[in-house]
Amino acid sequence: MAGAEWRSGVARRLRRATDRLDPSGVAGAGQAVDQLVRLLFPQGLDDHQRATVNTVIGLDDPFAPVTVRRVLGVLDQQSAPSPVVVRFGPADVERLTLDDLVLVLDRADASVSIQIRDDGVYEPYVSAVLDRLLEPGDVFVDVGANVGYHAMRAAARVGAEGRVLAVEANPENARLLLLSAAANGFSQVDVLPIAFGRHLGHVNFVSHVGSNGGFAPDGPEALESGRATVVPTVPLDALGLDRVDVMKIDVEGAESIVIEGGLETIRRCRPAIVAEFSCEMTERVGGITPLEHLERIVDLGYALHLVDRGGGPPIPFASPADLLADWGDHLRLEDLLLLPTTVGT
Repeated sequence: MAGAEWRSGVARRLRRATDRLDPSGVAGAGQAVDQLVRLLFPQGLDDHQRATVNTVIGLDDPFAPVTVRRVLGVLDQQSAPSPVVVRFGPADVERLTLDDLVLVLDRADASVSIQIRDDGVYEPYVSAVLDRLLEPGDVFVDVGANVGYHAMRAAARVGAEGRVLAVEANPENARLLLLSAAANGFSQVDVLPIAFGRHLGHVNFVSHVGSNGGFAPDGPEALESGRATVVPTVPLDALGLDRVDVMKIDVEGAESIVIEGGLETIRRCRPAIVAEFSCEMTERVGGITPLEHLERIVDLGYALHLVDRGGGPPIPFASPADLLADWGDHLRLEDLLLLPTTVGT
């Protein structure tokens, strides 16, 4: 279906759905927005969420697919869940050139794409560490590649003789990754539209804000609500990689799950690892205490460093207990640099 036909077709279906809420067809513009909100968010919105939606819609046609996607992408879907999914089409795609790299972004993504577009960078403190670690010919595994900012920069650094494995559970992000790889002519990029897990199986994946998402609890609730996408899980060890030089793991609290499913690969390849870390998310998603998670990493023969968001050198810590001693807020979110020192047990 051509782009214009696709957009008008979605708009017609949305209008028909809201017409059922107002069979008289006489609702005004404000009532039409009310009906659309009821359709997208059947559990309702609080005043702040509704004000956000009103700002996003503005004077645009509320039934235009790009408007609907912006509404869905701007709210935290953990607190404002929606059973509606609208995939991006040609009108939603934006091609941005940064430092001779083309990044294909989603105009409706209010979490990552908007930062890249507005700031020209994303997580510069992580980029700085990866730039120091990656060399031409290296193998880089990007777990939780999102829209591909770090993966595409890494592909340029490792070159045609290197390899980038971009692992991304969000199908829409995987589409963007493939488009960006093609736009740059990066044959060294392989996109794996899966989640790394402890074992072969599946997980319920749900969106959070925009392109960000994570694992939902097992059970029927997320499935019955229509929020979850069933995504296959594969352990890192199942790939049988004989070389991994650098890894980035950013999977919203499932970092310990990725490491547990990749113990043999990590022992064999001894990659440098940049991993997001949050005490709260490690417990909630990983099902393990922060201390246990960090002790497992140390037992693998790794030294712990805290990535300095101000651009300074990573800060070393002698032990997990030292790192956690002054951590403070249980919700605090940082990135760790894990460097191999010995052969782990």
